Amino acid sequence: MSTQSELNLIGVFFPVCLMKCKSTLNSMQSGETMDVLLADPEVVGVLEKIIQRSADQVIRRMKESDHYRLRILKG
Repeated sequence: MSTQSELNLIGVFFPVCLMKCKSTLNSMQSGETMDVLLADPEVVGVLEKIIQRSADQVIRRMKESDHYRLRILKG
């Protein structure tokens, strides 16, 4: 399973970052993955909850130096 794309949302404010993430997910094919980069841990939590309620899945959450990286599998 390789990452198909990376969406850098560091510095993009809530809720615009969520809309951009959802728009990108909608353009992906089932089985593709995307890394989403976010700086705000609260936004990470909200995005994880949204993903849990969909056919998509967060398959990895990593804390990097100054941001978080979520790997999302398109369902």
